[in-house]
Amino acid sequence: GGWYTDEELTEPYVFTTAVTGNVTLYAKWTAQVTETPNEGGTVYPTPTPTPAAGEEKGLLINGKQGHADITSTTDGKGRKVTTVTIDWNKDNQTLAGDSQGTVLEIEADAESDVLAAELGMELLKALIDRGGKIQLRTAFASYAIDASLLGLEALLEQLGPNVRAEDAVVRIEIAPSNDRIVRLLRERAKVGDFQVIAPPVHFAVWVKAGDLEIEANNFAAYVERTIFIPNGVNRRLMSTGVVIDPDGTVRHIPTRMLVNNGIYAGVMNSLTNSDYALIGYKAAFDDMKGHWASSAVLDMGSRLIIEGIGEGLFAPDRSIKRAEFAAILVRALGLGQNTQAGIGKFSDVREGDWYAGAIGTAYEYGLIGGFEDGTFRPNDDVTREQAMMMIANAMRWTGLTADAGADPLSGFPDAAQASAWAETSLNKGLATGILSGTPKGELAPGTKLTRAQAAVMVQRLLKESGLI
Repeated sequence: GGWYTDEELTEPYVFTTAVTGNVTLYAKWTAQVTETPNEGGTVYPTPTPTPAAGEEKGLLINGKQGHADITSTTDGKGRKVTTVTIDWNKDNQTLAGDSQGTVLEIEADAESDVLAAELGMELLKALIDRGGKIQLRTAFASYAIDASLLGLEALLEQLGPNVRAEDAVVRIEIAPSNDRIVRLLRERAKVGDFQVIAPPVHFAVWVKAGDLEIEANNFAAYVERTIFIPNGVNRRLMSTGVVIDPDGTVRHIPTRMLVNNGIYAGVMNSLTNSDYALIGYKAAFDDMKGHWASSAVLDMGSRLIIEGIGEGLFAPDRSIKRAEFAAILVRALGLGQNTQAGIGKFSDVREGDWYAGAIGTAYEYGLIGGFEDGTFRPNDDVTREQAMMMIANAMRWTGLTADAGADPLSGFPDAAQASAWAETSLNKGLATGILSGTPKGELAPGTKLTRAQAAVMVQRLLKESGLI
């Protein structure tokens, strides 16, 4: 007889036969979490901390120790707040000797509930000149942002003409979300029948000068943030990351799974700051069993990107309206609703329409145009070339590019049927694998797009862009 041995034990084993040979036993205890899918909410054991409790890492510049003033205070909620203020006078020589790609790593000890980094304008300008990045890490989350995405000039303008740049400080913060957000997420979990895999975290950036402060909520490109999955929680249940809007709306954020040193995490990319969490949801549609697009449809459904038509059905072979496809694309990119941005842009989109918010956002981000007569025609069926045009516009945000000289369109027998305005987009779609031909070997650019095809194309966009 003997014992099962695994120094990195993470899975339980039940033995029905004896183990032969002399081995050494290692035991590991993990918290047992009881999930109640229909009621929402989860107990959250603490993830394995890095660094260990009591170990202050502070600041690293390209892996080398930097100079920072580290203070720890307790806020009104009893939370330990660690603030790291970088000393530009001591670190400017370190930065001066660095080439492009400078990385500032700011890390809190495992006992910290809130981590904040404060950086002066001189330091930030030096980082921008070097294409630098700022990374914050706590025991439960991390945040990485290119210095150039902070939009310093615009934020300084908002502070007013009397504020000098040298008097301003940028504060970047990771903190547990407030009780109101936690409650809203729990309520939405009950209604939406999903599980909360990791509790919500608030990511924020402010520019401060004296008593004035402006919060940066929008970025010109995707910014990465990570939430670690707590020990004892089944990582396989995670389907996506979500953002919790102030009104309680919970929506998808492009999320991929990552494992590092045995710690599992959801890596989210978003164009805004807000409160984020990891959830688990399993979509199911009775009419998708055995369908060629089943995998993509269930994946997009579990990520809260697509919805069924009711009564447990998806109707995969039904055509999809232009408004529906625009709304799916907006959700896929992790964007919110902005009704006001679309008001007056299209004569046939009114404020009370269900799709007005999605159309407004799609217009705001340049995903859609319209027709020469000033209409959007939201209830028309979207064609394959129209859908690819919208996706090609989305590629500008996701960073996905195609070979400028590629011309796969010309290889299709019906290439001449493509509209002139769609040729570039169709070539991008074919070159990146987002778009493919029909079983007959045709492109069918003017054919109506089906709901299943829409799910597949959007999934490919996110995958090829490295966002999921």
